[in-house]
Amino acid sequence: MADPREEKEKQFLTEVAELDEALRVLDSSLSQIKWRLKYARRRLETDILALCTGMRPVIMIDYGGKMPELQERFCALLKLCQKDLPIFEHLRVMVIEEMIYLVHTRALADHVRSSLNSERQLLFVDLEQDPPKMITEAEKSPLVMQLISIQKLFSLSFPLGERKMMHHHLSQYR
Repeated sequence: MADPREEKEKQFLTEVAELDEALRVLDSSLSQIKWRLKYARRRLETDILALCTGMRPVIMIDYGGKMPELQERFCALLKLCQKDLPIFEHLRVMVIEEMIYLVHTRALADHVRSSLNSERQLLFVDLEQDPPKMITEAEKSPLVMQLISIQKLFSLSFPLGERKMMHHHLSQYR
């Protein structure tokens, strides 16, 4: 009978090796598309790892260039990474109103579903106010209602348990 600590350590080492390989593939893919991210490289690595490990479902990208070139570069980068390693298979590029996001489709679906089904009260802050203010009557706020309708749309577009996600809502590179 195997020691549970040894099993956990073995699993941990396997995950670390997989993430090291993901960083190697990312680095190689960046070189192949000749994208030099001098100061943002470490941030990109951290963001990609956060997505791949499920720590974050979505990352807003505010570094590495301007649209539409930034979108094209990220799409090319993901295409290369996905060809080499399955850990990247659920990552997609999403563009909403000239802002670019990297999305882990499964994690986003899980996050949206859990927030829609949450029994805990969600707290909202209006960041357009200076200083930002708490929205005290969320059900009366048009912004909150709009967010909830967007979450419902996402939950329809990214249903849980499906292997094939509906990609036509995301900017694709295929």
